Amino acid sequence: MNGLKACSVINKYKKCPECGSDYKGDNLKVEIKDEVIEISCSCGFAKYVDENNEVSLVRAIEKMNEGEITPNRVRIMVGLRPIE
Repeated sequence: MNGLKACSVINKYKKCPECGSDYKGDNLKVEIKDEVIEISCSCGFAKYVDENNEVSLVRAIEKMNEGEITPNRVRIMVGLRPIE
């Protein structure tokens, strides 16, 4: 993964888009695993993107199958409305 591109993506998530938490309070976390940037927050927000800030569907579905995120959360990540 290109380090400059990864930093560029991470800088877009300085604050959680759902609750406004930042890295200082340890609520917002970023991890880079297997060419995927995982951004998560204690409020439940999660996003799995590549170095081009495109959603990694494979990683999102893996996390859903593991029970870490809900199917609606995956829908929101890819820009779809949640199922009510």
